[in-house]
Amino acid sequence: DTKSEDVVPLAIDAVLKYNELGRQEGRRFVVGVGIPTEEVFEAFVEERNRRLQRDPNLKIPCLVELDPDQVRQAGCGAWAPRFTLGPQTSQVEEFAEEGVRTFYWTVNRQEDIDIMLTKAPGASGILSDRPHLVVQRLQKALLEGSR
Repeated sequence: DTKSEDVVPLAIDAVLKYNELGRQEGRRFVVGVGIPTEEVFEAFVEERNRRLQRDPNLKIPCLVELDPDQVRQAGCGAWAPRFTLGPQTSQVEEFAEEGVRTFYWTVNRQEDIDIMLTKAPGASGILSDRPHLVVQRLQKALLEGSR
């Protein structure tokens, strides 16, 4: 997450630099700007628009944790809704059709992990402070599926 709107230009510079370095090394990963607040969103869109004037083909990977419409306004390829809002299946499916990935955050309780893993079709992933619980659930599902 970008915690302050003041660092958005620096965050974009870092994202572009490290994605290019990774590409040059043949690595498959994407670093993106996390947009968690309205202030950071506004600063990101303003900076993105400024840079697009110089380079209309510029792509800045980003992830928005706010309203779905803001994902589109910012040109982001990822949305991270709070899991407490539920699976939001129709929005996730709509985004999937548009090529936007969905990652639920921050899913830490086992019962919530189970819900997100089983009732959130189309989601690309979940963010958790307790990845061991996610791994345990996935291992259990693999064992049950192999019977």
